Amino acid sequence: MIPKFRAFIKRTEQIEDVTEIDFETEDIEVSSGSWYEIDKVVLMQSTGKSDIKGNEIWQKSIVKVENHPFQKDKNGCGIEIDGNYLVEWNDEDLTWCVGNLLLFRLLPYVTVVGDYYRNPELLEGE
Repeated sequence: MIPKFRAFIKRTEQIEDVTEIDFETEDIEVSSGSWYEIDKVVLMQSTGKSDIKGNEIWQKSIVKVENHPFQKDKNGCGIEIDGNYLVEWNDEDLTWCVGNLLLFRLLPYVTVVGDYYRNPELLEGE
């Protein structure tokens, strides 16, 4: 898999696909054709996975887990899984995680609902 990145541009608070990274000058080019210094953006890598609607899942995406078969039922059996989670890389497990759960195991129950930079309120109370 060829790594794909997108960038949160701090000044404009917009997210754009990264088309080029110049490691010598430490600049990036985004899909609009603009160039930014690397410290003026936050890079986010694609997980290479998609949600149940076909939307690509990125680092710092906020995903909603629904209808997981182990979700606690009305009798209190099961565990709390359903909810919103931030997608992050886990250095210990060397894989993408949602909270402390492995992303690849939750894919049949995951929908992208936003991202950390534009929708932080989606994580409140989670």
